[in-house]
Amino acid sequence: MIFLNAERFIDEAIRSVLAQTVNDWELVLVDDGSIDSGREIVLSYVDREPERIRLYEHPGLVNRGTGPSRNLGMRMARGRYLAFLDADDVYEPRRLERCMTLLDDDPALGMVISRDLYWRRWPGNGASGFVLPDEVVGPAAPVGQRIAPPRLIAATLATRGAPMPAPCSITFRRSSFEQLGGVPDGFDSQYEDQALIVKLLLACTATVISDCLARYRQHPESLTHRARETGEYRPGKPHEARRVFLAWVLNHMREVGIDDPRVRRTIDAELAAPVSDAGGDARTALRQALRGTLFQAAALLPTGLADAMVMRWWAWRRARVASRAARVDASSLARGQAK
Repeated sequence: MIFLNAERFIDEAIRSVLAQTVNDWELVLVDDGSIDSGREIVLSYVDREPERIRLYEHPGLVNRGTGPSRNLGMRMARGRYLAFLDADDVYEPRRLERCMTLLDDDPALGMVISRDLYWRRWPGNGASGFVLPDEVVGPAAPVGQRIAPPRLIAATLATRGAPMPAPCSITFRRSSFEQLGGVPDGFDSQYEDQALIVKLLLACTATVISDCLARYRQHPESLTHRARETGEYRPGKPHEARRVFLAWVLNHMREVGIDDPRVRRTIDAELAAPVSDAGGDARTALRQALRGTLFQAAALLPTGLADAMVMRWWAWRRARVASRAARVDASSLARGQAK
């Protein structure tokens, strides 16, 4: 668990680890230069459970960013498996047990990916007006199967709208970190987690399970939300941080000797699109205005009716993404079998 000024949520995050149905775990925390009371909250747990909860920081308590902090935590970990929990998110009680059991039972399996809850209606969120319903999200991939590289990369990067696994939803063997290394150099708050996940998905046989095992909190103080506000992160649209990430993906695939033509074509096309084509300022402003109007209209409807309308739209969207991903996955699988 890496954290920076996380006093608002970190106590709840730590308590969700203490509430796990298994006891064979350690919690490694990395302070990335906090100046609030979050560090004191962590130290109170370290004093209480010094054998299982440990705190690290960068020399001089400096802020080095999420990538170096995540790497430090993985280096300090002693367990045979690694998992992440950001300081504003929450594990469900069976999160560790479920994933550890699968890895214990199948030595050929390198990674377990669960689904997670996009947690918008958490208690005390203080949001005004209509708040979108919570939504369970997971990879657009077959459930309960061994999936060899690069099938999951193809089904994700070559499918518009398919989500990359969230950090809180992956569990993998420590030996993979030792062999592959951690977050690549040059990645900090934008795409550092996805770069690490790409490395794992290109090296490990994975399985996707249907269980929803973590709550991924949506709030305006999160790194992703702040990046969206500043324009550094534009989901589904070209922006500089994503271009750097995609160029790295192509280079890394070449380095490890994996070539998927559909992934390559998809990334090449996205890299060729200028950032200025990311929807246009006028179009973006119109879309935001329409969304605001829709939310205002939803707020006038009974909550149950508004939620039902949104969930029907999400179900339709997920079905379209799943259909696209299935076609990409079938193509990737056929090429693998032909080889």
